[in-house]
Parts: sequence; structure tokens; C-alpha cells
Amino acid sequence: MNATKNDMRMGIARRYRGFTLTEAMVTVFIAAILAAAAAPSFASMIRKIRINSISSALAFSLQQARSEAIKLNRRVLVCSKNVAGTDCAASTDWGTNGWIVCYDQNADGVCDPSTDTLPNPIRVNSKVAAASAAITGSAAPIRFNPEGTSATAVTVTIQGGAGETALTTIAASGLIKSSRI
Repeated sequence: MNATKNDMRMGIARRYRGFTLTEAMVTVFIAAILAAAAAPSFASMIRKIRINSISSALAFSLQQARSEAIKLNRRVLVCSKNVAGTDCAASTDWGTNGWIVCYDQNADGVCDPSTDTLPNPIRVNSKVAAASAAITGSAAPIRFNPEGTSATAVTVTIQGGAGETALTTIAASGLIKSSRI
């Protein structure tokens, strides 16, 4: 009878030792299938987050430009920046060098020189990696007048990979609207 009790205890102990190789392989196989199914949607989510981030940064720059124009009763430009990052470039590609916000009191489409009281540029946004998005805007600077209106209606398009697109529209009234397509 003693041998039987010991045999039973040994059987119970063996049963709770751990996983078999087959159980571990099935678990890894199921985890691999779930990871493979989740990867494409995760990549898409990251692309959408990048597009939203770029769109938000652009909308913030435009809002800041409009606010500065009203606050200081001066014209303010938003445009693709030149390589030096000090003035506007006559380019529709806003992603390669980024964009700039600057004062333009004399309405010549060129950033005014920086002074102690009015440092220029107001804001400089860095370039956007070509793999993240392509930003296409007006070759002419977007100008906000002292009353907050825009000289012309303009749309800036942010095109990401796999069809993610965001539009930022500036109405002649100065209203700024961002939308995702």
C-alpha cells in the first residue's frame, strides 16, 4: 500500500512539471499567426499617425501666423522654406525643406529682416522625411493680412503612403480647416 501511495504522488508530480514540447510549439505557432495578422494594420496605423502629426503641425503654423498677423497688425507669411531656412522658396514642395512662418510688412512676399523687437522667422518647421509624406502647397507664400484674412484661398495636400491623405484648406476669410481623406 505504501508503494501505491508513492506511485500516485510521483504521477501527480510528473503531471504538473511543465509544458511538453508539442504544447510549446503550438503556442508559438498561434502567437506567430496573430502577430502576422496584426502587422499590416499596425503599419497602417503608424502611417496615419505620421500624417496626422504633420497635418497638425501645419495647422498650428497657420493658426500661429494668423494670430500674429491680427495681434501685431502686420502681414505674416507661411511658405515652403529655402535651404538656409531664412526665407521663402518658390516651390510647391513643402516637405523637402519644411516650411517657415515670418513677418512681411511691405507685402513683397519676402520675409522681413529680423530685428530686436521682431525676430524673424517666427517659426521654422523642419523637413519631412520623404518616406513619411509628400507635402504639396502653393508656390506663392500664404499671406495673412492684419485683419486675419488670407490673400487667396489655398489648399495644402499631405500625401502619405498607401493612400493616406490630409488636406489643409485656408479660405480667403482666413478660416483654416484640416481634413483627412
